[in-house]
Amino acid sequence: MGRFIRDELIKALAQQTRVGLHLHPVREDSVSPAERQILDEIAADAPYFIAEHPKLLEIYTTFPDLYGAPALLLRADMPRNITAAGSVTMGFAVISTLIVGIILLIVLLTLLQRIVIKPVSDLTRHAVRIRDRSDLSLRYVADRADEIGILAQEFDRMVSQLHAVHQGLETLVAERTADLEAVNRRLKLENADRRGAEIALQKARDDLERQVEARTAELRIANAQLQREVEDHRRSEEQLRRYHDKLRSLSSELILTEERERRRIATELHDRIGQALTISKLKMDTLAESEALAGQAPALDGISNLIEQTIQDARLLTFELSPPVLYELGLEAALEWLLEQIQEQYGLTTEFSDDRQPKPLDYAFRVLIFQATRELLFNVVKHAQAREVNVSIQKEGDTVRIEIEDNGVGFDPENLNAHPTKNVGFGLFSIRERLRHLGGRLEIASARGKGTRVTLVSPLKQAAKIVSIVRK
Repeated sequence: MGRFIRDELIKALAQQTRVGLHLHPVREDSVSPAERQILDEIAADAPYFIAEHPKLLEIYTTFPDLYGAPALLLRADMPRNITAAGSVTMGFAVISTLIVGIILLIVLLTLLQRIVIKPVSDLTRHAVRIRDRSDLSLRYVADRADEIGILAQEFDRMVSQLHAVHQGLETLVAERTADLEAVNRRLKLENADRRGAEIALQKARDDLERQVEARTAELRIANAQLQREVEDHRRSEEQLRRYHDKLRSLSSELILTEERERRRIATELHDRIGQALTISKLKMDTLAESEALAGQAPALDGISNLIEQTIQDARLLTFELSPPVLYELGLEAALEWLLEQIQEQYGLTTEFSDDRQPKPLDYAFRVLIFQATRELLFNVVKHAQAREVNVSIQKEGDTVRIEIEDNGVGFDPENLNAHPTKNVGFGLFSIRERLRHLGGRLEIASARGKGTRVTLVSPLKQAAKIVSIVRK
């Protein structure tokens, strides 16, 4: 700033900044209205009052007296030339600064255009040229080492890599295109063959549909006939089942009727023939003791012995026909007696076991179990070649189980079911059917050389069914 402020300018500024001072005593009789207004302004607002004129600034203030009242009115006159000169100087400084800034801006824009904008524009035009020509082989040569040069080099490297990738993709696309064309040719051939096959298949389908329709009609007729046959067969099976049930009922009724007849015959044999034989023996013994027939005593003794043997045979026959112990002592005692008879007559070692639980059985049920057990024991005597036989009876829930087990030669139950013999198979079949009718079952466990165990199982609640059959 030293080159702009000279001595002449300093003197002019000193001349321009000269201030004039004026003092006016404040008296009530000599104060003009203008001065009164100034005094009022100073007292009301501030200790100073400034009056502006075009070329002059008047500054007023007061000096108080001893009592604080205004004594003197001081006026300072300041020319306004210094303000005008300062404004001109400030305007000159602002314009100078603006001009310098514009010059600097132009220089910066020129440098920016040369250093940044032009290289970026060249690089942009190069990219647009690559896009328009679709030619990635074009290269951009940058001879700069700054950021713009590095950017251009990286862009050129990226374009080179894209060019290599593009060439690889073109090669791959060409190969895939060739493969697809070959596949397309094969597909065309296959489609031609498939169309021929579809035509042949449609023809075969039509033929097959005609055959199916014809076969369906035949099957409808056969199905209707088969349904009639099935219905006839069902009715036949139903009728056969009814006959079978009736046959089992008749078989059970026949057995019970046979038992009743056995008991009647045994009763007649005991009551009539047994008593008659007993009376005959008593009379024969009386005659043998008579003196008149003393010479006939040996003959009479022989007749008496014959009658006694007949009485014993009749008594044994009575027990065989219908053992009284079954009706008087129950099933358990009858089975034990039956084992004693088997041991006594055939020499087998027997054993009987009872669980001692109450088994409330009806008379008809006791008869059926006793007959089945006796028949099984006779089978053991005739066919098993056994030395021991064991019989057990026990209650399991609502059923009664009787097991007859021997140590005989045994047999194959499957062969027995397939080829029942007259003596063994039919008897077991009869027992099985009678138990099945009562809701029970027959179980056979046997093997050759390992003996046989036959189990009779029947529910206790079925006793009422037998009673109904007996009472018919």
